[in-house]
Amino acid sequence: MVKKRGALFYVDARRYAGAQRRFTTKEEAEGYLEQVRSAHVAGSVYVDPTHSLKVNQAIEEYLVNEEVRARAEQLAASYVQNKAIALRQLAGLGSPSLGSRRVGELRKSDLVRLLPLLQKACKSHSTLKKKWVILGQFFEWLVDTDQIDSNPARIRLPRRTDEPKETLRISRDKIAQIIAHSSEVYSLVIQFAAYTGLRAGEQRALLWDNLDLDAGIVRVTRAVKHGGFIGAPKTSGGKRTVPLAPDLITALRAWKLAQPIAQRRQGLVFPTASGGVADINNWRNRGLHKACKAAGVDLIRWHDLRHYFASVLLFEMHEGEATITALLGHNSIAFTFSQYGHWLVDAKRDRDLGARLGAAL
Repeated sequence: MVKKRGALFYVDARRYAGAQRRFTTKEEAEGYLEQVRSAHVAGSVYVDPTHSLKVNQAIEEYLVNEEVRARAEQLAASYVQNKAIALRQLAGLGSPSLGSRRVGELRKSDLVRLLPLLQKACKSHSTLKKKWVILGQFFEWLVDTDQIDSNPARIRLPRRTDEPKETLRISRDKIAQIIAHSSEVYSLVIQFAAYTGLRAGEQRALLWDNLDLDAGIVRVTRAVKHGGFIGAPKTSGGKRTVPLAPDLITALRAWKLAQPIAQRRQGLVFPTASGGVADINNWRNRGLHKACKAAGVDLIRWHDLRHYFASVLLFEMHEGEATITALLGHNSIAFTFSQYGHWLVDAKRDRDLGARLGAAL
């Protein structure tokens, strides 16, 4: 019921789990009452935007919640760290900043206006997507905890405008130097990635039960996902069997015998010192990049170790597209060609030229 007292209009919406409010116009009062009543009928809780938390406050509450969940589910150490970095960066964007706004007052249009600023702050389109996913998870938590009605981050991101970089071949000598100059902690981790082509998430989730060292194979059945939890591999073709080189089998047997008891609690092949899921940032920065610097070679990305494995299949073993697709866990040969098309052409040309030269000589 809306009542006028003097120049103001009063609403008592407590029967609908609302509040007593006053407005300067009848339209505002009736609009508020309708919102509360509709939320009550729908079985949800009406959230007054002007009384909601500021984004900065809500982010800190969310991170505390995620810390608790990460400990309970034994998620990777980087799980909450990455979220904190992304959300605090996003909170500082805009004028006034996103962090100073109240969560209940945000609309999709507000976040759309932030996109150009975030694009400028991100080095790549993939980084932009990852940060936006984290922002979306934050707003979903606000919805789940009845702090907002809907997720304003559910918008279509702009397509990438930067040209994807051409995959460069890395020589066998360079990989050998990197492995030789890597520390004892990371040597086998790097060698395994280069000799099997597993994705980082697949290798981080790898169990001893996934290895059959007598048969010389690794069965890929799971992977660490972006949220830090363990699930199925990235693609439907991700569940696969990959052969192991004899040198790698020998190194793995030695590591299985030497692995400290503290690292065995989850049965992971390459865990942290306490036995938890390894952090890809540590593998890359403390392991791979440190080894590159020690060897005096240009830095490479962790994913380049997977590309090295693909190049060995193509140029050293002369495997066809179907085999490479299966061993890399791609969904289709078409996708493999989109990634390594120029290599496939080069490999075929080299084989044809070799055969013709052999006949000519």
